[in-house]
Amino acid sequence: MNECKTEVHGDVLLVRVGGEVKTVELRGDFAADGWTTGVPMTPAAGGGFDVTIPADDQQVVVYKFVVDGNWI
Repeated sequence: MNECKTEVHGDVLLVRVGGEVKTVELRGDFAADGWTTGVPMTPAAGGGFDVTIPADDQQVVVYKFVVDGNWI
């Protein structure tokens, strides 16, 4: 099972997903084409994958992950 953790730092939403995966992509309403064109997440030190996207103060961001080619 993959773990998911999100944090907000100022105007940035940090999303971290971990587990035994090879590729992770973040998709969502944070960009005009965010549901069709995702943002690749990068392997993080200590395991997992990280991505940082811009977000307005108190903005609700709806997102999903594509992990190893599968939506989760």
